[in-house]
Amino acid sequence: MPTPSFLNRQVLQGHRSTVELINASYKKGLKTLLTVPDSRRILELDKRKGRVGISCTNLVASGEGVIICRLDESGLARKQGLLVGTMLLSINGVLCETHQQTIELIDSISPVVRIISRDNVEELELKQDDATWGLTLRDSGGCVGVLVASIYKGGAAAQAGLQVQDVILAIGNEVVRDASKATEMLKSNGPILRVTRRC
Repeated sequence: MPTPSFLNRQVLQGHRSTVELINASYKKGLKTLLTVPDSRRILELDKRKGRVGISCTNLVASGEGVIICRLDESGLARKQGLLVGTMLLSINGVLCETHQQTIELIDSISPVVRIISRDNVEELELKQDDATWGLTLRDSGGCVGVLVASIYKGGAAAQAGLQVQDVILAIGNEVVRDASKATEMLKSNGPILRVTRRC
């Protein structure tokens, strides 16, 4: 369970309640204090114990970090809990700016690769109980990920804990970028499916 964020010491529960808290503070002329958890994660991967096993893609929209787009299931990164969709911020103290630079850093550093990532993703397992996964998707407008547009009550997505407006970053071991492709990926998987969402 991710650590909650707070606005004026009240736990943020979603978009609507957050906007209501901000508006209430503004109307009262109060300062707004936002407290968010440190979402950085630090890993040290010893290449003498195996391959790091990361592929990544540039984050054109943000200019900050790169996103893991594929993981070797037997690689060190996956074994240490990194997920497809995770943002890599730095390698051995050098900021990750592009895919090529990040992979060159990983390849050139020996033997221990120190990775700082943004730890704001989680993996959910959906178990299909009928012909559908119980959700619809739409484009997010970002360079990676799709938005959950609707959830069917009692469906596999609802049972796994997905909610409307969640951003799904990956289906299985592949980053998703648009809703139509993600929907096709859902149709071709089953009966158990891993998805990675931003939390």
